[in-house]
Amino acid sequence: MVGVFWKVSDDSDASWESYGKRDPYYGVLSDNKFRNQNLSEAVLAAFMESGESHIDDALKFAESNFGPLGRGRALDFGCGVGRLLLPLARRFSHATGLDISDSMLMEARRNAAQAGIKNITLARSLAELPQDDSYDFIHSVIVLQHIPTLRGEELIAGLLSRLAPGGVAMLHVNLRLKRGRIRALGSWLRRHFTLLNIPANLLGRRRWNEPMMQMNEYSLNRILEIGHRQGFSRMLVRPADLPVACQAFVLFRRD
Repeated sequence: MVGVFWKVSDDSDASWESYGKRDPYYGVLSDNKFRNQNLSEAVLAAFMESGESHIDDALKFAESNFGPLGRGRALDFGCGVGRLLLPLARRFSHATGLDISDSMLMEARRNAAQAGIKNITLARSLAELPQDDSYDFIHSVIVLQHIPTLRGEELIAGLLSRLAPGGVAMLHVNLRLKRGRIRALGSWLRRHFTLLNIPANLLGRRRWNEPMMQMNEYSLNRILEIGHRQGFSRMLVRPADLPVACQAFVLFRRD
């Protein structure tokens, strides 16, 4: 983890793997109660139950707007420790989880085994999956915001290309961060000069070598343009206004 600070600019993949090794549940939901030292059976149960509730809401919203979904294959991009992947596996014939962090995937595999869930596939990227695999439901939440925007747009295009006929993709993005110029400048400096994370962490009462979590903004027009280029005629935006950012779920239906 110390090696993260030897890089001049922040590497979001390396930072995410560091969270996977040291604090995987906090990496997924950044609340101190999910730090490793605070985890208990009750806290873990609440963490996993939040995934069940989220997937129930997501599917209800998708089907209320686009009609019934096939329940064959689902894909969770940025699956982390399996908070949403396991609920998807309970509701679909098969669920695939993608995550760039090997440590996160190991934890997801342990959680699936403990829950007796076997109908899952875990991989680091779309490139590791069969090219002809398609999915009835593709989902991602609080993931793309941590990925640099241009790369994130490429990932969105790749995910949409795997959507099966009649399928729905539901992708969560930051549209605008609510921060002043000083905080924006501080984030830019930390991102491009990682040694500045040390004083920032000490001021924030975090571990001195905790890596940065990037927070990136996406253009809604650009995302809709990606969908349009891939032939989607049915797209829907579900806004979410939070204290830290204006966010949205963007939904795509493959006719």
